[in-house]
Amino acid sequence: MKTYFSYLKINLKAQIEHRLAFLMMIFSQSIGSVFSLLGVYFLFESFSALDSWSFEEVAFMFAVTNLIYNVAQLLFRGLGHFKDLIKLGEVDRLLIRPRSIILQALGGEVAFNKIGACILNLIILIIAVNSLNIDFSFMNILILVLIVLGGLVIFLGVMLIGAAVSIYTIEGSEIANIISYGGKEAMQYPITIYDKWFRGFLTFIIPFATVNYIPLLYLLGRSNNLLHAFAPLIGGLFVIPCFYIFKRSMSYYTSSGS
Repeated sequence: MKTYFSYLKINLKAQIEHRLAFLMMIFSQSIGSVFSLLGVYFLFESFSALDSWSFEEVAFMFAVTNLIYNVAQLLFRGLGHFKDLIKLGEVDRLLIRPRSIILQALGGEVAFNKIGACILNLIILIIAVNSLNIDFSFMNILILVLIVLGGLVIFLGVMLIGAAVSIYTIEGSEIANIISYGGKEAMQYPITIYDKWFRGFLTFIIPFATVNYIPLLYLLGRSNNLLHAFAPLIGGLFVIPCFYIFKRSMSYYTSSGS
């Protein structure tokens, strides 16, 4: 962890070297979340409810989803660009160092320009919680923490899959981007609005629903099942096979010839 925090410090110093550009990037990343939320608001201007879900409930779901996504983009951007490390021959250099290649890839690029979007979605989350009169009890806070941590672990797993595919195709990170962004967009709304096969995909294949829709059923009083509350613990197991696939794929790495 000490090594990773050193990477964070180095990345932050490099990015704030040009402060105006850095602040503009933070602003541009933040404004995207605002327009996305406005899209949800205008949707409810036309429809008073979305499959029995109110605007406040969907805004809560929106904030949770985007908070997890932006924190994941902040922390895991380096792994998401694993294909570039392969193209430049950087992976060869990383492999001879006495540190985990995953740690080095993560530390190679940290997207601090996502900080503004993270803070903005946290504010939206707090406002939504207050408007829904959700108690800040220990149990509810614990569930929210598990949702965020579980979501980060799932996004890490997706990035690992993308990095693994990159080893064979050089361009595999696009798969991770499609799944990550597509999953984020899909989970901004209740999964009950989607077809059965897609609900199954979001629950059992890439288990985004276990860190959004399912535990939120408990937080919003739509379910009393404790299995729903602790679904993020189950969803987080997704990272185990992803880690194994990445490690297995690295045994086939032969460099790109750069």
